[in-house]
Amino acid sequence: MKSVSGGKILISVLTVPLTVGLVAAPALAYPPGNKPEVFVKKSVFRPGKAVQARAVNIKPGCAVTFIYDAPGRSFDKRVTSKANRNGVADATLNQGPRRPGKYRVVIRTGGNGCPPGRAVTTFKVAKKTPAKG
Repeated sequence: MKSVSGGKILISVLTVPLTVGLVAAPALAYPPGNKPEVFVKKSVFRPGKAVQARAVNIKPGCAVTFIYDAPGRSFDKRVTSKANRNGVADATLNQGPRRPGKYRVVIRTGGNGCPPGRAVTTFKVAKKTPAKG
């Protein structure tokens, strides 16, 4: 009989820290359980044209930094926006990349009470099409 009641106490003691750990864990996205995501308006842009991006699953009011870059190239532009009440943030890079190639948009959030988050998507810049004449 002693071993049975001792076993019950051991289970109870181990359950309390586990439960507290689950309750105290911070949410890493908004709504909780969803990771931040980023999308571009279209997958191919013309050289020098505006590039629009949207981040979702962001905690409302949190700042989102949109980083437009090209790994291995000298292109790195940043735009910061705040998430609206639906957890959506939009950003436009008014003057997009001028050189054809593959680029990416990286979003970062965090700080000032906002959970950390990161997401990446890619887009292409296509060569100018010849004018028809």
